[in-house]
Amino acid sequence: MRCVTHPDNQDTGDEVRFSELVEAHNTLKDPVKRAQYDIEYKEHLNIRLDLAQEASNSKGIERDSDIQAKLLSLLYVSTREAILCSHAVRIY
Repeated sequence: MRCVTHPDNQDTGDEVRFSELVEAHNTLKDPVKRAQYDIEYKEHLNIRLDLAQEASNSKGIERDSDIQAKLLSLLYVSTREAILCSHAVRIY
């Protein structure tokens, strides 16, 4: 892969991609950097798994639906009160 993306390759050279590959190689060959990468990867993986579980949880959807209904009710009441107040001002 490095030969294909090497900046000296006039047909397929890609300096940015080559730099990314070199950085990845350096990270993986250094035991300390590799351990840090593994920890970060595991944390990100756990976050993605948590999000996937929450998205597939029907109670989460029901909770979101309840919150949405309550917010719409509050907005409705607030709008009605604003309309009633504006009509009351016109009467006087």
